[in-house]
Amino acid sequence: MELASSSSSSSSFLKSKPHFIYDVFIKFWGEDMRRKLVSHLHSVLLQAQLKTFISMENLEEGMQLEEHMRALTCSKIAIIVFSKTYTESTCGLRELVKIIECGQTFDQIVLPVFYEIDRFYVRHQIDGLRKALEEAAHKSYSGEQPKHVLSRWSRALTRSADLGITEWNNTYSRHDAALVEKIVSRVQKLLGYADLSHTPFPVGLESHVEKGGSSIGSSCNFFKWCVKEKVDEKDCTMVRRISQLENSVKDLQKMMKILVVALCVYCGVPCSGSV
Repeated sequence: MELASSSSSSSSFLKSKPHFIYDVFIKFWGEDMRRKLVSHLHSVLLQAQLKTFISMENLEEGMQLEEHMRALTCSKIAIIVFSKTYTESTCGLRELVKIIECGQTFDQIVLPVFYEIDRFYVRHQIDGLRKALEEAAHKSYSGEQPKHVLSRWSRALTRSADLGITEWNNTYSRHDAALVEKIVSRVQKLLGYADLSHTPFPVGLESHVEKGGSSIGSSCNFFKWCVKEKVDEKDCTMVRRISQLENSVKDLQKMMKILVVALCVYCGVPCSGSV
């Protein structure tokens, strides 16, 4: 009964396209993972103004699995942090199945991260992973159910390994800070090309505006306002070619200088030629 109830309750969130609430959904297992990678990753995501839901934290606070499924389906990107103990969590394996389903149903972006474990082991469930899967299945289910859930879990793990990025495959010698930087950079790039309207001013865009507009005084605020309006109106198509901003600013600077000189000549006042 548990298998049927958990499947039906969570599948109800897969019937229609969700309204996104979170930018990132993070799934991991183990207190050691929270202290090592996840806490650092969460901090950097927040600094990047990305709204993030951490699954394990809320479970410990008594949040129901059904609410987790809702948060998952309302997230643009799902990050799964695999470790050696991930397959010991029945709840984590259930959520993994739903993450893969969301990716297939809604084209949700799934980013698997393999921390101190080779993705080859995850794909083929070897090096103790298969034993942990079987123990988790028999601990939570009975009768013929363990065989069915094992099949689902195994397919989800294999699919996750196939989705994994090669450079995130082996992290034995990688510093956490370097790995977090790569993950966040990837997330920003994916969200930047998909939808940057989740913040009042898109991440990274303001720095380009400030850099380009600093030399034109009061016109900088006007320029920033124009860019923001363009972003809101055209769903950030302008941001997709962010490098063009600086060139646009340079052109604007030239135009401002020409305008100032023309006004000085027209009004008959001295002009230094600078803005």
